[in-house]
Amino acid sequence: MSVAQRIVQVALHAWVLGFMVSALPAADRLWVQPIAPEWVPPGPFSPITHALGTWLPVAAVWPMVGALLVLAMLGLWGRSTWWSALLLWVFYMNLTGRAWMGGSGGQQLMANLLLWNVPLLAGSRKKVGSSMLEGLGLWMMRAQLLLAYGITALHKLTGTLWTSGEALGVVVGDEAFGPAALLQWPVMARLLTWCVFGFQFLFPLLIWWRPFRPWLLGFGVLFHLGTAVWMDIPEMGLAFVAAYSVWVPEEAATRSMERFRAAWRSNLGLPLVRTVR
Repeated sequence: MSVAQRIVQVALHAWVLGFMVSALPAADRLWVQPIAPEWVPPGPFSPITHALGTWLPVAAVWPMVGALLVLAMLGLWGRSTWWSALLLWVFYMNLTGRAWMGGSGGQQLMANLLLWNVPLLAGSRKKVGSSMLEGLGLWMMRAQLLLAYGITALHKLTGTLWTSGEALGVVVGDEAFGPAALLQWPVMARLLTWCVFGFQFLFPLLIWWRPFRPWLLGFGVLFHLGTAVWMDIPEMGLAFVAAYSVWVPEEAATRSMERFRAAWRSNLGLPLVRTVR
């Protein structure tokens, strides 16, 4: 597994671990006795992705929660395999599907990323045909991010608030969100609205040119962290930030890892846990 792929694994498993830990206080309302009516989508795979709504008893909720926590920690430790990634995706789909009314775009994005993480890990075994699986997993992860931004931008074109620059002013004026202080600078609110709209519209086009990539990713990190803080949807903002790991080039990942290892040894004098197999 390359250093860049290892960064992807850390980002995905860290998000899953953080999400699961943050959801534990509301476990009864989310998974045991969900406040929303149970809903199982049609299709041949629903007995797998929504087993909790079809054939598994409610008692299976807590074993799934425990298994997800363990699998997420194993991924951070560098012990993930394609079959453990598949199990993680199945358990994640069952729990988030049971709490579907409390979901967000970030949870849906992560569901797609975790699915394509299976061939990515299978391809890292370096056997015959593995490079094809590896490429499939990586490029499909990138496609999920591009589709999320592109479709969102096209949908905003159907309305008027984003094109007129009023959308952000409407959002921060809601008591549930913020910061309300931005209403004192309407020109700034309008400019920020257009910046966000332009970012989502141009991201799928400009991300392919390396000179634009750091600027796009940097703006995206600030934007999504801002939504995590002020719109109170941290799982969504952090899911998009985690998805940015699929655009980290191998050379940059290697340099960063070497610097981190050197800093770790010089400051603590301890060997770093090996992160690349």
